Amino acid sequence: MADQEFMQSATFTTDMWTNHTNRAFISLTIHYIDKNFKLQNWTIECREFHGAHAGEAIRVKLDDVISKLDLPESCHIQPPMPWPSALGD
Repeated sequence: MADQEFMQSATFTTDMWTNHTNRAFISLTIHYIDKNFKLQNWTIECREFHGAHAGEAIRVKLDDVISKLDLPESCHIQPPMPWPSALGD
């Protein structure tokens, strides 16, 4: 991973959408400050997403992507708080 020796902390964002042909996609982007204190971000992966857009299915897909990253030993993934029940998951 670029600049990982300088990366003290990072955050991930994800997005999901459906295109005009009704194909669903999910992406994962990393954001961090580099050694020159400049914000860096890049999309790690964008892949087709099959099945329901439910919390567990999303978690499984993102876990798969994150598990393949060459993250430093000092990096710990903090899962988000549980989804509110109002969101259906």
